[in-house]
Amino acid sequence: MFKRQLLRATLLGFVGLTSGALLMLACSDDGSGNDEAGGGQAFCDLTCTADADCNPGGPGDATCNAGFCDYPDVQPTECDPNVTDPIDPIGCFGVPDNCRPVDSLQVCVLPCMADADCLVDTLKCTGSDDNGNGYCLPDPFSCTPGEACAGGYGVCNTAGDACTCTGDADCTAAGTACHTL
Repeated sequence: MFKRQLLRATLLGFVGLTSGALLMLACSDDGSGNDEAGGGQAFCDLTCTADADCNPGGPGDATCNAGFCDYPDVQPTECDPNVTDPIDPIGCFGVPDNCRPVDSLQVCVLPCMADADCLVDTLKCTGSDDNGNGYCLPDPFSCTPGEACAGGYGVCNTAGDACTCTGDADCTAAGTACHTL
């Protein structure tokens, strides 16, 4: 689910580490392979009239579906713990110990035993690889209930953990509208 939220946030152009939190949209994973929010949730989403609107940099995998951009699932590039070349990103820049199994995939992570190992305060030692070893992840998203979310992507929900919308007026970011599922 995190990878899908991060992709959607990146494509909408507002990924940022703000007050120690990674800004993400309200999405859930129902296991269907669809990267949309579930259960009637509403969120500010990029609007479109054609597939090209969803792929501004040129050809891409995003499609325009019922007026909103739909992005396919993205899998991270797997690393090889045996590669030690510092300029080879598939080898985690020469640090073989950073290539760990996460959700049955070998991926580059920043290993940790405590928050102090994560180097910046926007990361916390909250991840756990398939072997139970810790790695750094961004702080969970949080916002002030009822307040406008950064970048014009809706209003903070009552739980303070997601940006939602009740209508297009809540979505002031350019090219977005309220998408209810």
